[in-house]
Amino acid sequence: MELLSYLLKVSACTVLFFAFYVLVLRKLTFFKTNRFYLLFTLLLSFAIPALNFTIEREVVVSPMALEPAVFLTDETLTGQHQAIPHMPLLPVVEERFDYRALIPYVYFAVVLSLLVIAIWRILQLLKHTKNSTQKINGLRIVRKAAGFTNCSFFNYVFIDDKLTPDELQVLLKHEEVHAKQLHSVDKVILIVFKSLLWFNPVVYLYDKALEQAHEYEADDVASKTFGNHSYAGLLLKLAVGETQNKLIHNFVKSPVKERIKMLFNSKSKNMKKLAYLLVTPLVLGLIWGFTVEVVEVFPALNAKEKFTIVLDAGHGGNKKGVEVNGFTEKALTLSIAKKIEALAQSKGINVVMTRKDDDEVSFKDRIAANGDVLISLHINSEPTVIGGNRNGIEMYTALADGSSRISKANSLTDYLLKGMQNLQGISITEKILTKSFALLRESKVPSVVLELGYLTNKNDFKFITSEEKQNELAEGILKGILMYKHAATSSENRDYKSSISPVKYKSTDKDPILNKTIKGVVDSVSGSGLFSVIHFKVGNTIYLIRNDVNRKVSKGEELTLKISGRMNEMRVLDKKTNKEVIYIEKPIYTISEAFTAKGESLIKAPENHPFLYEANKARFTTSKIESIKRNSTGYVSEIVLNDGSFKIAFDVAALKTKAENFKIGNEVTAKFIGERLTAKNTYATNKLISLYSASKKDQIINSALYNKFYSKEGFQIVRGGKPKPLQMTTIPENQVKIVSASETKNYVSRGITNLKNAVLQIGKTKIEAEKVTLDSKNGSLIAEMATIYFSDGKIKKSKVVMYDIKKQAYTFHEFAFEQKIEEKKSIISGPGNEGQLELSKDVSIAKMHYQASDSVRVNKVLESMLLSGKAELDIEKYKAKGKVIHLDNLNKTITVYLGSVKD
Repeated sequence: MELLSYLLKVSACTVLFFAFYVLVLRKLTFFKTNRFYLLFTLLLSFAIPALNFTIEREVVVSPMALEPAVFLTDETLTGQHQAIPHMPLLPVVEERFDYRALIPYVYFAVVLSLLVIAIWRILQLLKHTKNSTQKINGLRIVRKAAGFTNCSFFNYVFIDDKLTPDELQVLLKHEEVHAKQLHSVDKVILIVFKSLLWFNPVVYLYDKALEQAHEYEADDVASKTFGNHSYAGLLLKLAVGETQNKLIHNFVKSPVKERIKMLFNSKSKNMKKLAYLLVTPLVLGLIWGFTVEVVEVFPALNAKEKFTIVLDAGHGGNKKGVEVNGFTEKALTLSIAKKIEALAQSKGINVVMTRKDDDEVSFKDRIAANGDVLISLHINSEPTVIGGNRNGIEMYTALADGSSRISKANSLTDYLLKGMQNLQGISITEKILTKSFALLRESKVPSVVLELGYLTNKNDFKFITSEEKQNELAEGILKGILMYKHAATSSENRDYKSSISPVKYKSTDKDPILNKTIKGVVDSVSGSGLFSVIHFKVGNTIYLIRNDVNRKVSKGEELTLKISGRMNEMRVLDKKTNKEVIYIEKPIYTISEAFTAKGESLIKAPENHPFLYEANKARFTTSKIESIKRNSTGYVSEIVLNDGSFKIAFDVAALKTKAENFKIGNEVTAKFIGERLTAKNTYATNKLISLYSASKKDQIINSALYNKFYSKEGFQIVRGGKPKPLQMTTIPENQVKIVSASETKNYVSRGITNLKNAVLQIGKTKIEAEKVTLDSKNGSLIAEMATIYFSDGKIKKSKVVMYDIKKQAYTFHEFAFEQKIEEKKSIISGPGNEGQLELSKDVSIAKMHYQASDSVRVNKVLESMLLSGKAELDIEKYKAKGKVIHLDNLNKTITVYLGSVKD
């Protein structure tokens, strides 16, 4: 289809050049210049797509996140590859008729037909020239009584016998211009161009515009001799309709009106000739778009960056592998391997070939070669004689074992995919496939098996057996390897600590985008759910952004992001399949704001309130201490809280407290009344009810006010009455109503809502909890440190409350529980019975294996995880089992409910 591509590019050039002529040049009276513009741009339209320029651009490789691995089978294979039965002369799949193959034949058939017609017309025209009877001023006169008259072809002028001598003199002056300027040559050239671009309507507009320029030029010369009015009158007298022969110049071919208007138009000033220079940017743009190929090259390797590729051409010797129509797997893989070797060595890369000839190589020798990566080349097949539907390139890595070797192999496949993404004529499976090939399992370096297509598939067969396509394939594979190599080198030169949590950086750190707003486009999105990562392209650099937006983003979408944090790596291991579904060693950024090109916000920011109301009308807020004022005796007179958005000043002089344990910067919860607005986002009050530290270990209590709003047990007193649960309007049991919360974060795409210090209503039941997670997709609610007020007046406190909205059922997990203690083997973890675990210094939640029968709920990429129902967790040499296990990565705690931790 290269011919079709070339013709489409030629057509695109003609459209743009002609559009420029119509918009800028057509009304100018520089007729000769317009003529040469039309001819030159038409020739240029054919020349530009035929040119080819190469520009080398040094690649800056950015880290990429991996798609979750696709687990195929647990089969354990012996030898270097899956045994494929020898299939001698297996016929290629019976193919359907490809109608696209007819396109070149149809095109050239039409071209040939049009050229034959044009030649026939020229021959017919030449017959009439034999009747030439007279020669005037170099013009040969051919007198005719019928047919085409008053026209010319080169220096032959066909005239009507009825013309008067004056009219004949005007006509000959007009046609003399056509002959001397060789306008008929233009006609012949246009006939050829119209034959080649018969499908392009613009080329016919070119023909019309060029003929019009010819007539304007001849009219301009002739009218200067005979006068505009006399000349215009003759045009009207001899006006005719459509030309019978496209090769001739008719003196009065319609539209005559445009020619007469042009006679009386004022001539363009010479300064306007500069308008022709305006086409230069258009020419340069077309040359850049159609002829310039930007080739990505990698910086030259220095001595310290030597990199070795081990290339394993599958099979060899008596092991032919797949064989179809005389083409064998062993020969094709060796041919492609040698092409990769030659390209790699030209880039300064060391290459070790496991075989260079048609030799049989043992499995031991294949994995013995030393290198940085191992690429094993194979060709696939379907064991069928009739058809072959499976197709495309596939990449395999070993089953995950937690080692960096497997993670690096997964990363290598990702770069190989990117390197081969522009291949035409064969598909590529984009998922990372895993199998227990012995070669992958036993190799000591990151290893990938590349299945380079299916020889039993018609399209793949054409691709794999084509010398040209083998070269393209080798270039794509090497490009991916080089991208991996430079990404690995870049990673080794950076000093990143191993952590899954966001890292606090000192002011001396020079991160290019941290705490900045960046603009760019979405290059791709990998992963899914909580582990989705946006590959965000800014200029030539791609950054990894944790996907916290409210909707799906598309490739190429323009976004503006505010970078709020950075994580150094991400590891997620699925214990059931024993594979790393995510392993990213590069920085992953978090965002606080995201906007589309139209200004649409993609992250719903939580609403900020200075404080919230309890059912007893007391106000409460969680904030940080900004300042503490003391009088001369050491008593505190004022405490000011500031959460970054709102400021509240408490006058506590009357309480006569020294508050020695409260420090500036401490996080506290305050309850109060009687506030007044003193400035924008600034409040003040002298009616503090209570002030608690985050741990509730330290507190300031205003007894007079506290007893009016709370009972001795700490329950709210509503409107001065007896302690009782809040009476609320009844709602259905399958609905949850949020009455109040100090903080709300919504993740719309995931259906998750996180609340702090929340008050909820379910039917006639009220729940107060420090932390709440609402999962609308799964229809569940989890409340931590909760108090439940039932409609019958009963009150229940629980460490964790789970509510199934569909089943309308509660599950409670209390503070205290019975636990059998096994001497020397049991390590107890619970209130008052904390044990000391012997753990290594680099223990990490990310490295722990887990499973649960009911659900696994994760918030903010392992910031918090809740395992429910027969939960199990491996912590190095310890094993935790329980009804519920809660992992809090921020506080570095693991809590086991109704269970045990054993050595």
